[in-house]
Amino acid sequence: MGFQTSACCKLCPSEKCTLHHILSNCPTALKQKRYTWRHDSVLYHIKAALTLHISSQSKHLISQNKTQHISQSFVKAGSTLSALCRKKAQKNRQTELDGATDWTILTDFDQDNYVFPPEILSTNLRPDILIWSQNQHKVIMIELTCPAEEGMSAAQTLKESRYLPLITDIKNTRKWTVNFFTIEVGARGFVNNSFWKCCLALGMSRATTMKLCKTVSLVVAKCSYAIYLAANSIS
Repeated sequence: MGFQTSACCKLCPSEKCTLHHILSNCPTALKQKRYTWRHDSVLYHIKAALTLHISSQSKHLISQNKTQHISQSFVKAGSTLSALCRKKAQKNRQTELDGATDWTILTDFDQDNYVFPPEILSTNLRPDILIWSQNQHKVIMIELTCPAEEGMSAAQTLKESRYLPLITDIKNTRKWTVNFFTIEVGARGFVNNSFWKCCLALGMSRATTMKLCKTVSLVVAKCSYAIYLAANSIS
């Protein structure tokens, strides 16, 4: 009961329909954009978190630049040394978003593309997430991949190779500085360390980063489960 007489994939000519094949290696599933749907579902949550974070960072920097009241120069009664040390450490920690309040974030979804800003460079490439500041002449590019866990290292190398010419061209303008991050979220829910490093580099707190990691892990796992359930459905 429930056993199949053939191990062939119902969607493509592959003779071995393994879990790896279903979740990340079926050409028909790729053509039907099942993997793209999973990728964009993860990207949507990352965009929402980054948009909120960037807005919060900009508001905080604007408030810091305002003239402080004289009372802010004095330590309030009851303030502990550890609290002051934490505030000093947070102030001294540099992030990729420091120094600007005009950050613009662009996200490349399958049904909602953007044009790479021509004031930076004319190119047909579109990183999944592009964050840039006109005032600081700074560009942050983030590329998301949702590969099988076994292929994370190869996926990271592939993305780095793909965008290396673009990074070089932007640097050669001598007007813009550029930082590039690859982030990988495995098809079965494993979040690569690159994701953690990227979030911290952008100034996200560890608590916020941990929450986002759990969110994207759950989203990708649910999407992969849906892909698995539809493995025998041609349409």
